[in-house]
Amino acid sequence: MADPFAAYHKALFVALDAGLSQSIYDFVPEDAVYPYVQIERHVTVQQNGLVARKDGVFTYLTVWSEYKGQKEVLEIMETIYTILNDAQLTLDAGRMVRCFVETRDTARDMDEQTFTGNVKLFTVLEHS
Repeated sequence: MADPFAAYHKALFVALDAGLSQSIYDFVPEDAVYPYVQIERHVTVQQNGLVARKDGVFTYLTVWSEYKGQKEVLEIMETIYTILNDAQLTLDAGRMVRCFVETRDTARDMDEQTFTGNVKLFTVLEHS
């Protein structure tokens, strides 16, 4: 039984990279150019399936921007919503059952110069 978790992470990265003009990072380099999107973390919770094992995955994405105000962050989050809400990404292992954007929020970073946007996804993955 193949674990779809790594396949999901890869497909998520590919979908974001194809759909956004901003850089996508798992690990942000020191010389990263704003704006960019970071895949912050995943939290997996087991879903009890009657036939197949399923996992629910909360994925946290952060948009980073130095634009003066929230406009750029909001526009990038809307594009992420368009790409991933109700998406059916093809995985190398397992199957994506459902993906939706659960929450979106914006905030001014502690440096008072950077704005962030946070997107929380919930995805159900089925093992094969």
